[in-house]
Amino acid sequence: MRIKNKNLYFSLFFLFFIISFFIDISKVSAATASFSPASGTYNVGDTIKVRVLATSDRSINAFSANVSFSKDILSLTSISKSLSLIDLWPRDAVYSNSDGFANFEGVMLNGYTGNAGNIITLIFKAKAVGTASIRFTNVSILANDGSGTDIFLGGLSTGTFNIEKAVAVANVEKKAPTPTPACINTNTGVPEPTISCIAINAIDKIKEVEVANNLPNNSLVVTLAIIFIIILSLITIYLFYFIFRIKKYFKNKLFKTEDIINKNFKNLEKDIELKEINLKKSKGVKIGREQEDDILEEVADTEEKIIKEVEKIEDEI
Repeated sequence: MRIKNKNLYFSLFFLFFIISFFIDISKVSAATASFSPASGTYNVGDTIKVRVLATSDRSINAFSANVSFSKDILSLTSISKSLSLIDLWPRDAVYSNSDGFANFEGVMLNGYTGNAGNIITLIFKAKAVGTASIRFTNVSILANDGSGTDIFLGGLSTGTFNIEKAVAVANVEKKAPTPTPACINTNTGVPEPTISCIAINAIDKIKEVEVANNLPNNSLVVTLAIIFIIILSLITIYLFYFIFRIKKYFKNKLFKTEDIINKNFKNLEKDIELKEINLKKSKGVKIGREQEDDILEEVADTEEKIIKEVEKIEDEI
């Protein structure tokens, strides 16, 4: 009787050891599925992107799951495969907003071992106020062992989201633009556009545009530089025109002076000639043609010298 009891104890102990061993193995080789984010507060109309993640300390090569969601509060607008671990999708992911579910499955050709690997992204839109939930209703994670061992640990994760009423944004009344002030002549009191006033009005307009469009202050500096260059160019052109007019005025005056001098020289020439002739006659000396030509030539030389002096003065002016 004692031997039988010993055999029974030994059998129970051995069975307990085997069960414990397999439980430990299953824990070491377990894989889990989760949502990220798993909670949060949003407003009606907001977009909520929820990633489905896989974690495993053993290489896995397949993942499939069914997900249910609160169809009265959330609307699943699309499913994104961007940045997914999945290399091959046996069939496209499907979902239904009327039934509130999504289903997907995929294969990782090279296997995956790690924490929080991205499988797929569910993109929801909050459509009503309330507490919405998403949950796994079925998950399968297969080991990359050639046998397709399902190593999903169990425990179906859930995500909970609080959806609040959207806050209405008050309409800000737009102020009418301030009219550009007229340029008033302080002497007459009458609006009178001037270069400085136009420049000031232009700067005010630029400031309004910068404030409205959040432009950097550098644009104002550049504009001021352009306005300054334009004003400087106008002043330079006016100075050149003013110098040209003055030069022309003095030339005209000089030409008139030269004409007067020429006329005076001609009259002087005639007077000299007449006086010379009278002087010779008064002395009873007969003047020959040759002597008369010499006198006239001297007078002409004197006139030419005076004209050259006048031209020299004109060039200096």
